[in-house]
Amino acid sequence: MEQEAVFDVGNFDDRNVSLNETPRDPTHYLQQVSVSRARCPEVVTATKIPTFEVGSSALPKDLFFTTDPPSEQSIAMSKRFSMQRAFIRNQRSKWKEEAINFKWPGLVSCLFAFCSTVQHRLLVFSLIEKLY
Repeated sequence: MEQEAVFDVGNFDDRNVSLNETPRDPTHYLQQVSVSRARCPEVVTATKIPTFEVGSSALPKDLFFTTDPPSEQSIAMSKRFSMQRAFIRNQRSKWKEEAINFKWPGLVSCLFAFCSTVQHRLLVFSLIEKLY
């Protein structure tokens, strides 16, 4: 089933579209997408397929990242996580105060609430009288 085009980008020159700049509007974005897809090869093949020995536990080092994230990013993320941690601790302390003040219903009211018929309620009342 073919889908009709909803947004027409019109005729444009592929050479004038730069993929390194931020799109100015939806038309420019769609032009960048069509140019980037046109420049990609149809079939991608690996030139060297890595093989691992079955008994070997050491993986090649090129599969792992060798650089750390920038220090500015690390500091910003650390600050963000500490702010979220403080927010959660603050919320937990409020929840603990509310939980302490809550009075749970007694056993009798719980048993009475779960009884569906009059016979069950009479049975519960007789058991309560025997307990007390």
